[in-house]
Amino acid sequence: MNTACCLTSGLRAVAYDSVSARKPFSVRAMQVATPNLSPFAASARVQPPECKTRRALYNSLEVSGGMAKSTDLSHHECEILEKGLEAAEAALAWERCKKNPGHAEFIPVQEFLASHLPSSLTGGDRARLSMIVDRTVRLRVHCTSRDRPDGDCLSQYRGSDRLRLGTGFIYYMNDPKCNQPCPCRECGGNVAKKFWTFSVITACHVVYNTEEAKETKVDLFYDDENCEQDGRMKTVWAVEVKWAESDNDLCVIFCVTHDEMLGERIRCLIEQWNSGHSQTESEGTSVPSLDFGDKAALVVSHPHGQPKKISVGKISLVTDSCVDEFGCEYLAATCPGSSGAPVIEIRTVDEPRVLPMWGAQVHCGTYVNADSEFGPYFNFSNFLYRPLLTNAC
Repeated sequence: MNTACCLTSGLRAVAYDSVSARKPFSVRAMQVATPNLSPFAASARVQPPECKTRRALYNSLEVSGGMAKSTDLSHHECEILEKGLEAAEAALAWERCKKNPGHAEFIPVQEFLASHLPSSLTGGDRARLSMIVDRTVRLRVHCTSRDRPDGDCLSQYRGSDRLRLGTGFIYYMNDPKCNQPCPCRECGGNVAKKFWTFSVITACHVVYNTEEAKETKVDLFYDDENCEQDGRMKTVWAVEVKWAESDNDLCVIFCVTHDEMLGERIRCLIEQWNSGHSQTESEGTSVPSLDFGDKAALVVSHPHGQPKKISVGKISLVTDSCVDEFGCEYLAATCPGSSGAPVIEIRTVDEPRVLPMWGAQVHCGTYVNADSEFGPYFNFSNFLYRPLLTNAC
């Protein structure tokens, strides 16, 4: 029987208690339903802090000099810059990084797509990975709302314009609108001849509410250091938080562009992705092995606000529940600036599997476990796969 590999967000073992997406989640260690997750046997699996929601992991943070600290040894992964020149501050944060000195595990996206995938991978599947890369965006948030609660991980910055950096993922594209009121900064609700709207999903601690969204720049196609100078990188302003779930650390921000070429490019990315799913389902195509082991996580992010990078690492814990909430912990390298990044599961299976839609799984933070055999840092995501997200677009 041939071994196939799935890129999927369908994570399988169980861990959030909730009747409603609007109620708090209680995370607890559960026995994983999948029998063979070698080398991560149940006895070797590292458990997260007990009786902590993902939101609770952020709530006791103290941030000093741009470094987040906590009695739980856990923290968010926004990059919070000093008040100097943005590019210089981001470059300095990259150079002084203590979590991943040298950043050897962060691979530039074009290098990854060209040199780090097996030759057996089909052209169509390579294209799908490229689409994931293209839909990943950098977020530059210039505001911290006074409405954040006292226990919030960024509460000490309330009311300030201290710049923080994160990552997001283009989730949905609407049809272009003609001769309708446009909500962008330039139009201010006046009727515009034509504009495009799209949704970006990220972690709620990156963009908390509409006040913060209105001060957020969304950078698309920031793939290398030359993108800004040669015009390949495109920047739009977000206009509102369309939907948010703070307890599960997810939000959807709404963006507008009048750039027809950009709007059509995003539309084509979404349509190609959707048609690829339809074709895969109808043909029953399987994906060749990516040689990343039994189960791994692939993270596409902007560490320290730098050009897009890809990291791959083993999954150390998988959790889900009977009400379709999922999450995982993984060893794929992340850094400040990675909060909100898409996390894609790479899973080898014994039978051909259909590629499902990527489903809103984003990087939320990291915590330290110095005694673990797998390494000192464990990164974690949350995953909400609900009709609510469809309605939020």
